[in-house]
Amino acid sequence: MSDHNALPAIFTPKENSGFLAEILTCKTPDELRNLCEQRTRQENSRLQNYETYMIITGMNPYESRNERTSRLSQEKRQKYDELREQRNALLNAGPDDYPSNGKEWRWRQFQRINKELYQLTGHNGYNYGHNT
Repeated sequence: MSDHNALPAIFTPKENSGFLAEILTCKTPDELRNLCEQRTRQENSRLQNYETYMIITGMNPYESRNERTSRLSQEKRQKYDELREQRNALLNAGPDDYPSNGKEWRWRQFQRINKELYQLTGHNGYNYGHNT
């Protein structure tokens, strides 16, 4: 049983296994330090994304006796989740994932999604990279 204040897992078991395997193959202290710094940056980024998500949706990240409530209606929250999924797919896509559309198309899609997210939430983290 996990502690009610514990955050959800930041890395998947597969990612953790890969990281541990990379640690075992490090040949120098500098290589190990660089690997750990890279992992720390990823961890911080994912934690910040989680906290931002919880703030925007109005959800309390910790269990409490109060019922969790959201600042966004269920319909808006569903739209928000869909937009974030699309945005993350664009961010995580490799150069060969959208070969016929190119970089400009990806950038325009990213701008469109950010604009919709900003209009939906009013969160300034999405208010960049597009003309309003």
